[in-house]
Amino acid sequence: MLTGRELKIARFCAGLSQQQLADRTGLHRLTVGYWENKKERFSATHGAPLAIAQSLGMNCISGPLRAGAAWGLTDYDRMRLESDLLRLNKNHARHQTNRRVICAARTRKGILCKALSEPGKQRCKFHGGLSTGPKTPEGRANISQFQKKRWEEWREKRDAM
Repeated sequence: MLTGRELKIARFCAGLSQQQLADRTGLHRLTVGYWENKKERFSATHGAPLAIAQSLGMNCISGPLRAGAAWGLTDYDRMRLESDLLRLNKNHARHQTNRRVICAARTRKGILCKALSEPGKQRCKFHGGLSTGPKTPEGRANISQFQKKRWEEWREKRDAM
């Protein structure tokens, strides 16, 4: 019985990426990721978990497994590896929140926008990211007029309540 975290630590100790481990076992990378993300304990006596464990040199049939035991890791080393994994997961989460994707909003011509989005958003600065506002005096006057009208309507609605 082992957990996905133990599989991940063992793979990390072996210095393999998920793709390298998948190539070594003949599985798909997503399968390796699936078993590494399992929270509850599972048996590695058959199927994909057995193939992964065997390719990492883990003996899962003889009893409970201590992750890293095959490499002679101490508890201190295991704790360091777990803290490294936590740091990597935090960096990945931070990267996901700051990533930039292609906007793909429809432009006035009807084609898709190819600009990169603002960090952490789905749209570029032209389609919902950052607006610099009106540039001409006429544009500023229009915005001012619409804002005054909007606030008057809001006040009327508030007073009616």
